[in-house]
Amino acid sequence: MVFSWVVAGVSIGTGLIFARASLRALARTRAASLNAASMNKTGFTLNTDFLSKPIYGRNFAEGSFNPEMSKKEALDILGFGKTVKHVTEEDVKKRHRKLMLLNHPDNGGSAYISSKINEAKDYLLGRYGRD
Repeated sequence: MVFSWVVAGVSIGTGLIFARASLRALARTRAASLNAASMNKTGFTLNTDFLSKPIYGRNFAEGSFNPEMSKKEALDILGFGKTVKHVTEEDVKKRHRKLMLLNHPDNGGSAYISSKINEAKDYLLGRYGRD
């Protein structure tokens, strides 16, 4: 008889401990979701567009670099695309700096890619082919 009361007490105590832990976890989850909602209201949002697009449907450049730099290739390398009609020297320098910070060999980037970025900048600024 006493044994059944002990088992019942331990069972109730264990159930209460699990209930308490569940309520605490629920409170933390609600606080985290409210915190995330307030961050979104202040302008902080995660860009998750890439998650909804399949990898095989992305628009990457076909093939490799051309042996001789062209205006189209220089614009593509610096990320201006086909829609840009006129590119200023300041725009070229800003894009070049941004890409070099991301792709510099000292930061783990490719020396070949960084040389192509430099070549594209020189082409668009009219310094291509000068020694």
